Amino acid sequence: MKTIEFFKGELRKYLFELKTYYPDQIVSVLITIFIFIVMGMMNGNMNDSTFYVGFVYWFLLSSLIGEAAISTSSEKQMGILDQLMIQPVGLKKLIIIRSSVWGMVNFIKVILSLVILKIILGLPIGFHWGMIPLFLVVSFGILGFTLFLCALTLKYTKTASFESIISYSLMILSGAVFPLASLPKAIQLIGNYLPITQGIAMSKKLILGETVSLQYFVPLAVVSIIYFFIGFLLFNFILEKSRVAGLDKHY
Repeated sequence: MKTIEFFKGELRKYLFELKTYYPDQIVSVLITIFIFIVMGMMNGNMNDSTFYVGFVYWFLLSSLIGEAAISTSSEKQMGILDQLMIQPVGLKKLIIIRSSVWGMVNFIKVILSLVILKIILGLPIGFHWGMIPLFLVVSFGILGFTLFLCALTLKYTKTASFESIISYSLMILSGAVFPLASLPKAIQLIGNYLPITQGIAMSKKLILGETVSLQYFVPLAVVSIIYFFIGFLLFNFILEKSRVAGLDKHY
């Protein structure tokens, strides 16, 4: 019950921020539309109904990784870290709840951008309902990165700055911009073991009418679970070490 109440509270808070700073959200949607167009041009085929998939995955999952760490860093700057640490819902759960709320709002923002693109420019936007469970499974794995980065931010404060490095690394390694097959073998090897890479590939197959069987879905789920629990364990380890050494609560 506490989890549901905290989720509702975080959602209300974030929606209030959106209402208060709505010009920023309008600019964000316009920039997203512009990037979609650029991605389509880089793809070389604006008639490809899957051109947007890689960017959507990268955009949403990058925000899932970065916003929690940036928020934690800001709260350290404001001197309210103690309040975060004593939340009855637990710090890990609070991070996951916040990330879920931000993910939902950003998802709506992306959908709005795609609808505008389809109406104004008539670009083909392919979709399959099977993409939703695929994306949720991939997001679960990416939450491992979120927990890890938040733990480092709690310990070292400005670690959230590394979010950009992780984000753009994912863009390259996942094949969101350039086909993974055109990259060096070492990068391909790393990229093929990322949940986002597999999610993008399977989502494109669904849009093109191909079947994605359990033979492909189960390995994706296993990889995502592994990534999540690695992040979960690292979060616990770093936070415990921080408490023993003395958690730096100064910005």
